Amino acid sequence: MSEEGQVTTERRGQVLLIGLDRPAKRNAITPELFSAAGQAYLQLDQDDDLRCAVLFAQGDHFCAGIDLMKFAPAMANGQLTLPEDALDPVGLFGPRLRKPVVSAVQGVCVGIGIELILATEIRVADSTARFAQIEVRRGLYPAGGATMRFPQETGWGNAMRYLLTGEEFGAEEARRIGLVQEVVAPGAQVERAIALAELIAAQAPLGVRATLASARLALMAGEEAAKQQLQSEFIRLLQSEDAQEGARSFFERRPPRFQGRQRGVTCIAGFQPVFCGRPTRATGGPTRFFVARKQTNRSDEDKEVHQWLTNQRFRLMDICAGCRRSACWRMGPPY
Repeated sequence: MSEEGQVTTERRGQVLLIGLDRPAKRNAITPELFSAAGQAYLQLDQDDDLRCAVLFAQGDHFCAGIDLMKFAPAMANGQLTLPEDALDPVGLFGPRLRKPVVSAVQGVCVGIGIELILATEIRVADSTARFAQIEVRRGLYPAGGATMRFPQETGWGNAMRYLLTGEEFGAEEARRIGLVQEVVAPGAQVERAIALAELIAAQAPLGVRATLASARLALMAGEEAAKQQLQSEFIRLLQSEDAQEGARSFFERRPPRFQGRQRGVTCIAGFQPVFCGRPTRATGGPTRFFVARKQTNRSDEDKEVHQWLTNQRFRLMDICAGCRRSACWRMGPPY
């Protein structure tokens, strides 16, 4: 392999392994590597069979920052753009990756290396990892998201401590301030990141994506903006085949087999999802209902579903003010 390096991709079940592969230069990022990473992210985003990714690096070091000699011409000419078949790996411009990424760090991780992992959801470092946001030592400042995400992740004081000094810190300090979530033995970071990614991939993909989107919305637009979408998004997920599979697997006492399908179907207890379209006495607004298939003599399975919903702290309204059917229950989000 030449010194120009490459970005490798490997499928492992429903997890995509994305590797920075330029170890001769400590995986310093060139425009070509940045674009290739963005193309791998788009592959993850568009492939329904992939649910999570692990971002890692070959060699002894994660990333020595940007390769200034390679980046300088594009930056000077204002031509630092991504190809159309790529997502921004640091998540600043254009559509953002909708699926989670776990990053695995070892050795040196400086500059854009930190910004790459700040754009991931979970970060694992081995005990050899060393971090520094060194731009202020070069007459620059972090332009890949660290000025926003470092304070979000670690708090103002911790972020300023390292953003304004450019000082190096180790893996344990990174865990203390919240930059990384786990520190593992040397060389164990990739396998641990894969284990976490596989655990995420085993969950309901629509639920995972909705959770990630809601949390990001709260960070970007504030808590009120996120609150406005909680109930509508919950109802959308409630109509998915994944929600039905989650309930069915619970009652059948087996692991769920989620497919990531949104199409609504009748629930396992025979409740037909409908929109009443009339106001309820409790809410005064249009509400979604699950109407029982039988008005009387519900089966034991129906009763078990009702008890499970109650145990899960769903709101069950007494009677629909519009249709007056005693078996017409409103299902809202958990308290």
